[in-house]
Amino acid sequence: MADLQQYYGRQLVTILHPEIHTLMISGLVEPQEAAVAVQLVREQFAGRCVAGLSVGSGPQGLQTVMGWSVTEAIQQLELWGAQIIALEGPVVISAMLPIVQCCRKLTSLPLAVFPMAGSPELIDERVDYRLEPADFAEQAAALIEAGVDILGGGRGVDSAHIKSLFELSVSQPNKTKRTSPRKNNE
Repeated sequence: MADLQQYYGRQLVTILHPEIHTLMISGLVEPQEAAVAVQLVREQFAGRCVAGLSVGSGPQGLQTVMGWSVTEAIQQLELWGAQIIALEGPVVISAMLPIVQCCRKLTSLPLAVFPMAGSPELIDERVDYRLEPADFAEQAAALIEAGVDILGGGRGVDSAHIKSLFELSVSQPNKTKRTSPRKNNE
């Protein structure tokens, strides 16, 4: 535990700056690692703490990649002081949707996701993402409806995808409006 505290403490000192208002701790998979990282950020940083949780489906249902139950992980992250949960893992929108739906029922904290522009394909020796901007926007709107508060773009997402999502939110605001209440109807 002391080794983890020193490791994260050294990293934190190098990035603290008065202009930084939010820190994201990405790839949290084990409870001990998550506890140390989140608690250090909350103790030494006045801004918001985003805890990135690597999630997928396992034999016991939704789990972190190391087998920690999502229910326990979210409860503990809230207890340790995380202020936003960033769901990492399968970042194709269709695979992310059931994870968001489950997590929205477990927490009132804001949820963040950063989906890719489709599944990666190898074309002419380079990785390509072929989900068109309008399709990305339509699919991403389902994540918002399911309870996502912060939506970003992962691999393959470019300004055209973000513009399409923005245009959809303006032209069809009900498509990008949350209908899924937060836990405890907050």
